[in-house]
Amino acid sequence: MLNFVRKNLNLFRKHILRSRSSFFTNTGEKAFLTNVWECLAKDYPDVLLLNDDYTNTRLRAGEFYDKVLSFAGALQHLGVKKGTKVAQFSENSARWMVLDQAIIACGAINAVRGSSAPASELDYIYEHSESCALVIDEIKIIDALHKRLSKNDTLFIIYIGDEDISGLKKLIEIPIFTFSDFEKFAQGKKYKKPDVYKDDPLTIVYSSGTTGKPKGVLLSHGNIVSQIQVLHPAIGFKSNMRALNVLPIWHMYERTCAYYLMSCAGTINYTNLRNFKKDLQKYRPHYMITVPRLWVMIYDSIMAELKGKSIFSRAVFMTLLGVSKTCKKARRVRKGQCIYEKNKTLLDRASRFLVNKVLRPIDAFSTNFVYKKVKDSLGGCYIKGVSGGGALPHYIEDFFEALAIPIYVGYGLTETGPVLSVRTEENNQIYSVGPPLDMTEFKIVDPETMAEVEYGQKGLAKGLVLVRGPQVMLGYYRDEEATRQVMTQDGWFITGDLGWLTEEGSLVLVGRQKEIIVLQNGENIEATVLEDICQQNPFVDQIVLTGQDMLTLSALICLNMDEVKRVLGKNAEGNLNQNSGFRAMLMNELNQKIKARESFRAHERLYNIYFVPEGFTIANGLMTQSMKIRKNLVIEKYKDEISSMYGKRY
Repeated sequence: MLNFVRKNLNLFRKHILRSRSSFFTNTGEKAFLTNVWECLAKDYPDVLLLNDDYTNTRLRAGEFYDKVLSFAGALQHLGVKKGTKVAQFSENSARWMVLDQAIIACGAINAVRGSSAPASELDYIYEHSESCALVIDEIKIIDALHKRLSKNDTLFIIYIGDEDISGLKKLIEIPIFTFSDFEKFAQGKKYKKPDVYKDDPLTIVYSSGTTGKPKGVLLSHGNIVSQIQVLHPAIGFKSNMRALNVLPIWHMYERTCAYYLMSCAGTINYTNLRNFKKDLQKYRPHYMITVPRLWVMIYDSIMAELKGKSIFSRAVFMTLLGVSKTCKKARRVRKGQCIYEKNKTLLDRASRFLVNKVLRPIDAFSTNFVYKKVKDSLGGCYIKGVSGGGALPHYIEDFFEALAIPIYVGYGLTETGPVLSVRTEENNQIYSVGPPLDMTEFKIVDPETMAEVEYGQKGLAKGLVLVRGPQVMLGYYRDEEATRQVMTQDGWFITGDLGWLTEEGSLVLVGRQKEIIVLQNGENIEATVLEDICQQNPFVDQIVLTGQDMLTLSALICLNMDEVKRVLGKNAEGNLNQNSGFRAMLMNELNQKIKARESFRAHERLYNIYFVPEGFTIANGLMTQSMKIRKNLVIEKYKDEISSMYGKRY
């Protein structure tokens, strides 16, 4: 009876969330994103929508909508109309959001990228997108694109940074506005609402990617409005709640989630990686929507602080943590939410029930008194976190679940708007990425034959993940051949990810089709899984496995030098690749971890490691701005060192 009541309350809550504003229903052929902010301004005009202390910009919902229309009128006055392309090269800020929505309100299309991208990439995007106007937050972009801007007959430039550009205005023939200049220019300019339909393009998103030149993903108004509609029941953000915005806004995961949070009449507070820890305490967010790397950073920070405690304090914490992990896992198995331990006997479920019941008081004590300090470090008001944009390592999931800090993992790609699935309170199978969103379908196919693989075939029906839904892109801009390669004739998008579906319909990802390392003996290695295991070692900060077409696996490792120095002392100085004792010790620890994996296979052992002299960072080009390692560039940079690893085994 209790389960029946809970189920119907959940359905009722979903109904209320879906029907809260008129733009969620009856969109039909018309689906104009600007209508979302119109409804929001009518229903919640006084809610603080954007709070950006770094640009001194605070806008309530009514003020935001008025400014968007005012700026849109000014853009139309300058020649921007439906179908016009405007390049927007800038990092995250409330000013970015205003210009983004003003461009979209004109029916125009913005081509987005971060200002820290290489100049050659920005030049390529400006040309490829056929842009005729530019929004930037750094003056250096004008220098980098000067020839291109003149050649393309650029209509205008809007600079949303804070530097003085009075001298620049005299040197450049193109009209250039600061943000405040444009506010004044927009006064009195009338806005004319265009006719916009669901299949009309909204944006061209140029992903940094991990290989080759970026493709331009063309997304429509229907793609984005459908995302806002289905994310409401899945995530459950509510009016007047606070979120912290830290990711690059041109990354579609951050951008769509920002639209969603705003549509809920919540407050987005802007921060950056440098001030993230401080701003957690300042803004005290209820929700954190971010990428796995940030959760790893939080975990590392917690563990580093723990190492500064006494041996007794560390022992107590780790013992309680172990109890909580056991307790939580027993509960998951009993409820059938443990994807790798299904079909348990009645006796086994009964034993897990007893384990959970015995350990629950200790777990409750730890949650209320010991782990509370960790929650307080997240601002003290934390309700839920959502992780996307990459795989969340299992040890991170286990850790935060034990601490009763819920993280709901989602899945998507730039080409799909991006969100395809997300775990919910009702369907929270740990290590999965949740069930598909409403109106979204998953299909698992054999990568070679493309024939659908039903559950129960080939073990757990592992295969290539195909998706279909209203969020799937229009195609790659000016690249029909690339579009044909990823779209089937009946409308399925080929993700390139490998995975399987649970009996409950949740998707479990096992890697990328192109990131599988194939050894000389034909064995396939899921590199990401092993890298996540190795990264649990305190000496390892970053790791990239190598071994394509070789007999064995090796690894490039960026060391956590703070931990190395703490343990080795003076012996940490110099080239650690020449410290055979340390190398042997670390490789043995890593292999012991790998061997402890339930499905361990002998060829998954590491036979050599090499310590790289610097980390894989955004600054050196070895990491994307969404914090994914560019493995192909890492392997290219260290190809000589990789060759030397296979010349001699340790």
